[in-house]
Amino acid sequence: MGKFLVAVIVILLIVGVVVLGLGYLGLVPGVAGLFGSDRPRDLGVRYTAADLASGNAKSGTKTTALPAGSAPQASYQSGGSIPVQAAFTDEELTAIIAERAKQWAYFPVSDAQIKIGDDGTVQAAGVLRVDRAYGCATALGFSTQAVDTALSTLKVLNGNVPVYVRGTGSVSNGQVIADLQQVEVGRLTVPAGLLGDKALIATTIEQVIEASGVSANSVTFANGELRFDGSKPETRGLSAAQ
Repeated sequence: MGKFLVAVIVILLIVGVVVLGLGYLGLVPGVAGLFGSDRPRDLGVRYTAADLASGNAKSGTKTTALPAGSAPQASYQSGGSIPVQAAFTDEELTAIIAERAKQWAYFPVSDAQIKIGDDGTVQAAGVLRVDRAYGCATALGFSTQAVDTALSTLKVLNGNVPVYVRGTGSVSNGQVIADLQQVEVGRLTVPAGLLGDKALIATTIEQVIEASGVSANSVTFANGELRFDGSKPETRGLSAAQ
């Protein structure tokens, strides 16, 4: 589950790249303040050390530290496989995300929060780390061409960008269904027509999950929880920034 969390948060990165690739942000100089805010939305999710401990216990993966400052290709390692059936709360998810952002130099989002509604609607907010985009994509196994194409657009920004996503989604037998209902960059709402093809976004998320060493039989969001049934790496090594 721990690395599947990266897949959930990478939705923010994917949306950012899709929007940027369409030139939506290229129309404006690259300063986050010009988009209405340099801070992400506060979803009101607060976690404790107990939330982090319970989330990691449910996840089951043993995490070790790789040499700090490793190149992207060597910054993430995983091994083995363990079955996981568990339900994770907003607080546990947000706590694990905060820990991963410290453990992995190329985690693509900082100051992130996840909030799951009783009806299964998912809200995600955080700062899209443009400075980590290349390393994240490379570590997850995306092609050099895809990385270069994304970065050629990302360079129009001089800083990192607050983003917000609201929608629904699920995974069944490894297939992702994602419906993005609202996307904000800064405080600007991205027009629905610029969000890209749903099938392309779902396929990209599936590729991220596969690269993470996770096999998801079922993932659902309901009653304030993420429910996961599948398998994930038994061990994980992450390289932090120097």
